[in-house]
Order: sequence, then structure tokens, then C-alpha cells
Amino acid sequence: MHEHREYTEGCIDIICEEWGRSRTVRLLKVMLEKSCPTLPYNIVLILRSNSSRTKVVGHSRLSIVLNKKNFAFVETVVVSKSHRGKGLGRKLMEETEKHALKLGIETLCLTTLDKQDFYRHLG
Repeated sequence: MHEHREYTEGCIDIICEEWGRSRTVRLLKVMLEKSCPTLPYNIVLILRSNSSRTKVVGHSRLSIVLNKKNFAFVETVVVSKSHRGKGLGRKLMEETEKHALKLGIETLCLTTLDKQDFYRHLG
């Protein structure tokens, strides 16, 4: 995300689609705009069409776990509702794990209230 700020609005759209508009878009923008080469780090899954147009279809975020070296917290893992069931969630998590390894992260932490089956399915 830090290299492609043009995807910010697309990320905001799918985050709001999933969790409603309880958080202001401004708050989401601040969260997304803090993305950097280290942590916090936002991953964007895009779909390219034949006409070279792109659309944001997924987003995840790695953030710092305080007082824990080589740990990161996985946040806001989401795939657009219209693109679910196509293996994109798995792809997004695989890319999130790859980026974590590149950053020297050895342990990923996550929490979920309603997606336990998804993470269990991924192993």
C-alpha cells in the first residue's frame, strides 16, 4: 500500500462493505496511510481486467505487537463480497505470510469473532 496509494479508496470501500460505516472513512484513511516498508504494512489484493484496469478486491494489514520482537498482528483481512469463494482469501493470507517473513516476522497473531472456520480451513 505504501507504494500504491491509489488503492486507498478501494480498500476503504471493501472495509466499509464488510464492517459497515461505524468507523469514519477519515479514520480508515489514517490507518491505511500509515502503511510503510516495515510495520504497519498494508497488503492490497487487486484484480486486473483485460483493459489493464485494476480493482481492489482484498486487503490485510500487519501491525506491531508491542514488546514482542519478530511478532506481528494480522488485521482487517477482507475480500470483497462479490469475489469470495474463488480462493482469493487464501491467496491474500499466503501473501500476508510471505510479506511477514520478508520483514523478519516469526510469529503472526490474529483474532476473529466470526471467521474461525475460514482460518481453520487455511490451517
